[in-house]
Order: sequence, then structure tokens, then C-alpha cells
Amino acid sequence: MWDWAQIAGSGVALVWGWRVQRKGHREKLLDPPTPTQVAERKRDETRRTPGLIAAGRGAALLAAPVLPALAAWAMGWVCAAVTVREYPSEVAARRAAQEHRPAR
Repeated sequence: MWDWAQIAGSGVALVWGWRVQRKGHREKLLDPPTPTQVAERKRDETRRTPGLIAAGRGAALLAAPVLPALAAWAMGWVCAAVTVREYPSEVAARRAAQEHRPAR
């Protein structure tokens, strides 16, 4: 019984992760960050990473019973992230380049 519940939960989590990523990507494309904002976000992500790794280890131990569903959610999120045509930072860079292009 438990195996079937994990399979069903994992299937739902996979789709949920995909939808969360696509929705966030769509919102970011509508209002892409400036090149300065992209650099600031990358710098902030680099600073937070060690703490998130430590917190993730503890959370993994507590979440062991639902780990298959969490892994499926993460897999859906990652698959959606790597299958996009263009990233918001690319859109922002292109717009910034067009704004600063000299008039002919």
C-alpha cells in the first residue's frame, strides 16, 4: 500500500515541480532583471549556499519518508528549468543592449 502511495505522490510532485518552475519563469520573462540585478542575485546565491547545504542535510533526515516525492518534485522543477528557450537574464541583456545601441 505504501509503495503505491509513494508512486502517486511522486507523480503529483513531478507535475507540481514542473508547473512551479514554468510559472516562475513566465513571470520573470514578463519583467526581466537588469544586468546589475542579475549580478547581485548571483553574488547573494553564492553567499547563501553553505548555509542552505547544512540546512538541507537536516531536512533530508527529517523528510526521509517522503523523500521520493520530494525528489520527483525537484526533478520536475529541474527539467522545466533546463528546457526553456531563453532565460530572463538573456532577455534583460538583449533589452539593455538595444537601449544602449547608438542610433543610426
